[in-house]
Amino acid sequence: MKCGWPRSVRSSDVDPNPGPSLMTRGGLRPRGSASVSSALVLLLLASGALWTNVMLPMQDTAPLDASTGVIQSFGSTNGTGSATLSASPSAATAAGDLLVATVKDRNTTVLAPVTGVTDSAGNHWVRAASVTRGGHADGEIWYVANAASLATSQVVTVTVGGTSASTTAIALTVLEVAGASPSPLDVTATRSGGSQPASTGTTAATAQAAEVAIADIGWSGIVTSSSQTVGYITTAVEQSTIKGSADGEQAAWQLLTVAGQQSYSARLSSSKVAWTGAIATFKVGGPPAGLITGTVTDSITSAGISAAMVSYSDGSTTTDPSGAYTLGDVAPGTYTVTASAIGYSTQSVQVSANSGATTTQGFALIPLGAVNGTVTDSGTNAGIPGATVTYSNGGSATTTPHVMVIMEENKGYAATLGSCSADPYLCGLASSYASVTPWYGVSHPSVPNYLAIDSGSTQGQTSDCTSCGPFTATDLGGQLTAAGIPWAAYMESMPSACYTGTGGLPATPYTKRHNPFVYFTDVLDNGCAQHVLPYPGVSSMISALDGAGAPSFVWISPNLYDDMHSSTVTAGDSWLQANLGPVLASPWFTGANATVIVTMDEHEDDDTGCCGDAAGGLIPTVVISSAAGGKGSVATVGDLYGTLRTIEETYGLGFLGAAAGAADGDLLQLFSYTGSTTTDSNGGYTLSNVEPGTYTITCSAPGYTPQSMQISVTAGATTMQDFSLAPVTAGSRGRSP
Repeated sequence: MKCGWPRSVRSSDVDPNPGPSLMTRGGLRPRGSASVSSALVLLLLASGALWTNVMLPMQDTAPLDASTGVIQSFGSTNGTGSATLSASPSAATAAGDLLVATVKDRNTTVLAPVTGVTDSAGNHWVRAASVTRGGHADGEIWYVANAASLATSQVVTVTVGGTSASTTAIALTVLEVAGASPSPLDVTATRSGGSQPASTGTTAATAQAAEVAIADIGWSGIVTSSSQTVGYITTAVEQSTIKGSADGEQAAWQLLTVAGQQSYSARLSSSKVAWTGAIATFKVGGPPAGLITGTVTDSITSAGISAAMVSYSDGSTTTDPSGAYTLGDVAPGTYTVTASAIGYSTQSVQVSANSGATTTQGFALIPLGAVNGTVTDSGTNAGIPGATVTYSNGGSATTTPHVMVIMEENKGYAATLGSCSADPYLCGLASSYASVTPWYGVSHPSVPNYLAIDSGSTQGQTSDCTSCGPFTATDLGGQLTAAGIPWAAYMESMPSACYTGTGGLPATPYTKRHNPFVYFTDVLDNGCAQHVLPYPGVSSMISALDGAGAPSFVWISPNLYDDMHSSTVTAGDSWLQANLGPVLASPWFTGANATVIVTMDEHEDDDTGCCGDAAGGLIPTVVISSAAGGKGSVATVGDLYGTLRTIEETYGLGFLGAAAGAADGDLLQLFSYTGSTTTDSNGGYTLSNVEPGTYTITCSAPGYTPQSMQISVTAGATTMQDFSLAPVTAGSRGRSP
């Protein structure tokens, strides 16, 4: 392991082709010093800490506090292939500073993407940007805001994945930035290529003038860099020299004083080398953070609720045994804060956090209710075992629920519902029905997320594997088949039914990576060709949905051009309008307990998450149903496991894997059909965790006439409702009650 010194301390660490100065404005200056004095410059020159091509700034165009900017950088490379690499600071980092890691890795066998960055202080690192070159090179930027201090004996560690992770060449630089805002990440850009110069691409305009831009150019092989973008301060080159798979990278930064687009480039000494470029800007000079505190209580008993989750867009916490909570380091602004707990209705309120102040916000959660009763034979009064009891807040409780999932790709919440300029149709649905946020993917890249929403587990996968599996675990398709529930998974541009080939561009815009069902034996071995079908176009699909034997559950994976993966958000939104609009007007949707979910597998440039899962980023999740009508923004915390959980609840199926954990969220209150159960050996039943309200409840059993009635469920109380079913006689068989 090779660890760096502060770049203001040791001249021997400097890139032999350094480009712009390491001592430009906002640079490596002592905290609390307005500028580098002439005396200090002379002292540094005399001691050899500066070198001959250093150019000191004549003036700052918009001076910031001298404690703002990069304080130090340190790095490391591996001499033999490994799945991890660590680096230590040569001076302890200050608590509250921003830490940014730039990483380049290369594996000549398979792509080895960064799966995580950790450190000895327990900070939570988040991916800011990532880019790949071919199938072997990966360049990424990670960061942690308001970091706990790292001592010189502690380390920052990067971990890569892939089937041959242990043979990976890795190069790492870590920069410590003082003066960053509590929520610092602003805009990013990435690019990769083989022609010169190597560049990062161009970001959107920065949100404010005072920001730090951090860029990284990574390369395959052993090269030198020069002609870096003027105004950027370069760190030392980190060069891995592993035989046959060498790679390297060099970070650079600039303290910005004017808002605008940002880009960075450098010329590499080989004209044929493959490279990656990434840039991220981080807001600085923001006001002090605030706190939001309060207590979560039971609305009936006023007792504190332990282990309730309290969350907002930038973080979450849980309550202590007395129900108290604190959300720390909240950037000034107004937020939707949500409190949720098992057995209670979720509550969301608007809360304003003030600079350097504490805002108090309490929550009184309404306890859910229950329905108990017994189902008996009207003639003998004997209990009827195995009878089905269902309740519904929309449509007929006797109708098998209809659920459709449309899976989009990679763009995340910020690029879709977070702006609405590129996706007016999806945003219109979010406003007319319900948009659930924060809702998250569970991992990176695509395949683990698709496996998670289908089976409740990533099945141990950390890459976009197309040859892994088939897995013997049960998946949603197998559950539906076993329960006799008709279902169809439509894959746009798939060559044939139950196609198990890899696909992918440029050969075809279909890819196996977005088809989770063919990864499981319980689908492959049980009528796969009848369930996993090429998408026939909207007209033919509507005919199937409104015809005999229509599927109750439908999954749609648009192709790589229509799911936003290899095209724009606007293109995906246009496809969605053309293909979902007719579904919402069809009898399949309007005449039944129907719910449509439009969601995303992951946000590829975001590593935030919830619920204790590996993070897949904030994703848009729109729920369309009669129950969701007019709800708008719903601040319910959850992830793809929670989506699977809700689908399984809707059809009365058992929970698979992580879907069993209520902490991963639940969308049940937004589904038009909300639950069912069966009676025990004595005819008794219980419907638990029912939102207070009025429902249609229906009881049915083979050989008996179904019975329906209206019931009201009260908060924290159990409603008793018995059923007395009349046996079907020869003369009444087939008649409605």
